[in-house]
Amino acid sequence: MDDSKFKKLGGWLLFYVVCCVVSVVFGIMGLIQRVGDLSDPALAAVADKYPLMTPSIWLNIVLSVIGVGFGIWMLSTLRTKSPATPAKIRRILVLNFAVAVVGAIAVVLMRLDMPAVYIGLLTGTFAVTITAAAGMLAVWYSYFKKSARVKAYYGD
Repeated sequence: MDDSKFKKLGGWLLFYVVCCVVSVVFGIMGLIQRVGDLSDPALAAVADKYPLMTPSIWLNIVLSVIGVGFGIWMLSTLRTKSPATPAKIRRILVLNFAVAVVGAIAVVLMRLDMPAVYIGLLTGTFAVTITAAAGMLAVWYSYFKKSARVKAYYGD
């Protein structure tokens, strides 16, 4: 098999890099929106009734900063052509999953003072978040462990 085509950034590896860039950009946009939520006058009216609303928004801001940080860390690691890079990427993926789970649990716990209907929607969102994060971890962890392109690009 000719490995020369695998030594270039392409295929699913390029797709992953592009996804990381897009994720960082959207993460920054989401962060800006969450900071804007704090100055929303409608929030002040709701915050009086639900005291955990404002801390929950701050938690979302912290989680957004962490998410953007993970994205930048991942992009920086992806740029390093070294045989150790795939293992570093897999560790970042596992750590990112752990933070996503802890963050999702914290968001649910901080919003338990909301009406029952809202809690139902929140637990549904929680389940989707955890399932999506687990799926992403499984797919990309396997890819960075088994891919011929990853091995050729970063070295064995």
